Amino acid sequence: MSISLVSSLEELTQGLMSIPDEIKNIQIQILDLNEESQQKSDTIGRLESSLKAEINSAVGDDGKKLYSNAEARDAAFVERSSENPELVGMRESHSAVQRKIQELRIESEMLSNKQRNIRSILEIVSVVGDK
Repeated sequence: MSISLVSSLEELTQGLMSIPDEIKNIQIQILDLNEESQQKSDTIGRLESSLKAEINSAVGDDGKKLYSNAEARDAAFVERSSENPELVGMRESHSAVQRKIQELRIESEMLSNKQRNIRSILEIVSVVGDK
């Protein structure tokens, strides 16, 4: 085998050996982001519950409920939700975290594919080299 081929094979082998750690690090990042996502989701749930409670207990000057049916309550909830900066910000932040999780999963899958490809190449070279 030529020196450049041996060098390339050594680089592939070293790359193959480093991939598991890279995948592990990405998976740890995903775990951390999943926790963050759950916390944001919980906060969103609390904020939404608070808004719904306010809407359900809202009464007019005459003492009657302002939102007497489900459609009116739903409409008020949608309107108030979109006007609540804390809730809007939390939803945007949650979406950003979810996107980052998906990007990291894609990266992890790409590394797994790379790992399989390198193994295949090294196996082929080994078989050819034995002949």
